[in-house]
Amino acid sequence: MQGAISQQNQNQFKSNIDATDWQLYTYKEAGFEFKYPNDIHIVPNDTKYPGFFMVGIENNDKDLNANIGVNIPYIDSTTGKKILSEEEISVSGLSGKFQTAEDTSNFAYKGTIRKWIRVFLVNNGNTYSLTFQFPKDGKDYSEVAKAIISTFKLNQ
Repeated sequence: MQGAISQQNQNQFKSNIDATDWQLYTYKEAGFEFKYPNDIHIVPNDTKYPGFFMVGIENNDKDLNANIGVNIPYIDSTTGKKILSEEEISVSGLSGKFQTAEDTSNFAYKGTIRKWIRVFLVNNGNTYSLTFQFPKDGKDYSEVAKAIISTFKLNQ
């Protein structure tokens, strides 16, 4: 991501799901928090690089996987993926980009073509990445992913 996107062209990111009663996850070292539903659990990530923090989440069926972090080493997210949509957004006052994509490679996750939702948010030189993936032909977790994204905020 090149940098912050101008505020005037952004949509305030919202979800149709009420997350009021969801659990709150706070990652103090990384300086962010988000809410998640009760059927999803946190998967700790022990990767330790200076300035790099990430936490995983997945549902009980393990068909929804996500990584949420800050300053994750950037890998070209379009390789092996077809971008379906992209828009500029704002989440909790942070500038960002929202993408949906699907696998087009022969290296599909566990033999299944996956749908991807990715958000990149920029603040003070840090890039926050929220990436969700789930089977294209299975249950659609788009609204759950959007609801989690809509609750993301910095807690520094």
